[in-house]
Amino acid sequence: MTDFLSDDEIIRLGGFKSVQAHDTYLVGRVTLRRVIGRYLDCDPKDLRIAAGQHGKPILVEQRQRAQVEFNVSHAEQVVGISVARRPVGFDVESTERCVDIGALSQRVMSVAERAAIFSNCGIEAQRSCFLRYWTRKEAVLKRDGCGLSRDPTGIETAESMTQCGRIFSFAPRPGYIASVAGSEMLTTISLFDPAHGSEPTGIVPVMKTKIPTIGRSHGGPDAW
Repeated sequence: MTDFLSDDEIIRLGGFKSVQAHDTYLVGRVTLRRVIGRYLDCDPKDLRIAAGQHGKPILVEQRQRAQVEFNVSHAEQVVGISVARRPVGFDVESTERCVDIGALSQRVMSVAERAAIFSNCGIEAQRSCFLRYWTRKEAVLKRDGCGLSRDPTGIETAESMTQCGRIFSFAPRPGYIASVAGSEMLTTISLFDPAHGSEPTGIVPVMKTKIPTIGRSHGGPDAW
């Protein structure tokens, strides 16, 4: 499987200390090339992927980059890949992730977001709200290719403040929260499972008031 990877990716792969992190990264990078290869109708091994200025993966070939945009995120045994015609950002997190909500909220959330987070009763509800906002911020930062070089407190991500429908959150499988940020209004999101061919396994209408849960659960790294 490492035949698919660039030299930089092989170096990064060798730096993981846990088997789970190693396998999830490997599955994610191989799946990414297969997905992009399908969109571009080319051999995945012919794709050259490099890191942009702030770490966002991009296609090296300008001709290929003009045809498709993508983003990838990992969380424990889950890998998520988003593909679009215009810049797109994606982030996924485990809802079981241990976070210092108080300290991190001061660093990355706006005043309004902090108020919304701590208006919830109980640590679990606060953590869920925090992670929902955080994945939305990460998706925007990754879409724009700027990473944390941009102050995340300046990105408002509550639904009432969202960027004209360009950010959408959903639960890809129980125990995870994900967000995608597009460059234009999102209307529907098609979900694909590499294990089930090229047909969508689900289509999510974006205009919802409740986070939809879609996905599968089994042993080993998942990618959708």
